[in-house]
Amino acid sequence: MTRFWKNLVLMVGFLLPTFTFAQVEELVVVVDGMYCPFCTQPTLKVVRKVDMVEDASMDMEAGTMTLHIKPDAPFKPESVVNAIGKSSYVYRSMLVTATGTIGSSGAGKTLNVPENNVTFILQDSDEMTFAAKKALDAASGKVQVTGYWEPSSAGPVLKVVNVKS
Repeated sequence: MTRFWKNLVLMVGFLLPTFTFAQVEELVVVVDGMYCPFCTQPTLKVVRKVDMVEDASMDMEAGTMTLHIKPDAPFKPESVVNAIGKSSYVYRSMLVTATGTIGSSGAGKTLNVPENNVTFILQDSDEMTFAAKKALDAASGKVQVTGYWEPSSAGPVLKVVNVKS
């Protein structure tokens, strides 16, 4: 093999893992009752035991918990809500950032994230900017969507806040 081909194979081997694949990447969970930094540790310990959670941290000033999701774990937000319910905190909302493929269903646009075994129904939110609305309307293929998760009998809903192509 010539030097050129060896270098090309090495470069592809190093660069390929850096591409972002479709996945639910991060959850920012808003909770009430976060007053003591020592009290956050037991809650973090419980939340880190949830199967889909890779890592978790808390921001007391913002009243949020940030969860990084395992790339191939099924998306089960109810398990996070239940874990928080076992603590002294009260769950308020969950902002989800996910990369997937735009599709459509009878309910409108969807975001398919097969790596996490989930398809979100996308809906406009009150916080959605005109630019995000325009980006969602024009979106096709792979995009990153940030939105508030809501359970629904039709499937998980994301109330869209932001869209990146």
